[in-house]
Amino acid sequence: MQDLLGTGMLTFSQAAGEITLSRLHRDTTLLVCAGSGFGQACALIDSALHAGSRKSLELLRCVPTKQAVYAANREAAWGTRVTKHLCVDPDRGNDNAGMRWLRRHGGRFLDADIVIAGSPAFASAAASALEGAGVARHQLFSDVLPGPTT
Repeated sequence: MQDLLGTGMLTFSQAAGEITLSRLHRDTTLLVCAGSGFGQACALIDSALHAGSRKSLELLRCVPTKQAVYAANREAAWGTRVTKHLCVDPDRGNDNAGMRWLRRHGGRFLDADIVIAGSPAFASAAASALEGAGVARHQLFSDVLPGPTT
């Protein structure tokens, strides 16, 4: 606030969460996000691309409506360097389109690092869906899941 009063200018930075890229050591990283978790996913993807990472990056973005999609230009800027999946479903329960996608495709990520970004309820549901597909808990990273995955 002092900056605003003194200079007439205030800088805002996008929230990015506390996930460290160095802990992600597999060749493939799946980022699963909903809501404001998209900001964390963006920060990780931007960092990996800026660093010249050769990782295979995939993004699963879950939104309640198409109108809830924001920053589409940012996704477009990633081009083909990031494989993008969008699940649109107003249902926020454990059987929504995003959780069904994870259960159906989770087996493709048995040797991947998986970052889950979103609310605690979303992260818990996503972790359960992935574990149900055979993904080991130690592969999951999130700032809201309890235990060693944080």
